[in-house]
Amino acid sequence: MSKSGKKIDEKSGWEISAHRAPSETHAKVQGCIFTDKEFDKLQEGKEAVDVEGVKCQISEPIGEGECKHFYFPVLIGISEPSHSKKELKELLEENERGIELQGEHFTLYQAKIEAERLKEQIQNETDKAKKSDLRNLRKELKEILETKAIRVK
Repeated sequence: MSKSGKKIDEKSGWEISAHRAPSETHAKVQGCIFTDKEFDKLQEGKEAVDVEGVKCQISEPIGEGECKHFYFPVLIGISEPSHSKKELKELLEENERGIELQGEHFTLYQAKIEAERLKEQIQNETDKAKKSDLRNLRKELKEILETKAIRVK
C-alpha cells in the first residue's frame, strides 16, 4: 500500500533527479517516478504517465544535451522518493522567481544560459582584440625590420 492507501504493484521503475535551475524542458519531470514502460515512452518523446498519474512529455531525453538530470532505479511502492513534493515545488518556484536584469525577467536557468552566452561573447571579443593587436604588432615589426634593412645597405 502507498501512503495514500492505494495498492501499487511492486514494479521496477526510474526516478528522475532534481536540482536547482532546471531547464524548461525537464523542470516538470524532475523528481518524478515512472515505471520502466512509461520511462521508455518519456525518453522517446512520447506522452508518459508517472506513478502519481501525471501526464508528462519532454522533447529532449533525460541525460542528453545540456541536461544535468540523471535517473536511477527504484522499486515502485517500496523506494521512498528522494525529494518531498514540497521540496520539488520549492525548486520550481525558486527557478521561476529567478532574477530581474535590466528590466527583463529571467528564470534561474535562463539567467545561467544568458551568463554563459555573455561570457562566450566577451571571450570572442577578447580573442578578436588580441588577434588585432598581434596583427598590428607584426605589421610594426615588419616595418621596423624593413627600415633597418634599408639602413644597413
